[in-house]
Amino acid sequence: ARQILEMEFANLLAMGTDRHAEENTMKS
Repeated sequence: ARQILEMEFANLLAMGTDRHAEENTMKS
């Protein structure tokens, strides 16, 4: 079960960084 949790966390982290990058690009 822990492996699944880590995978979900990694997915959320990736989504968060992607959204962050998009916001920064739009601001520039």
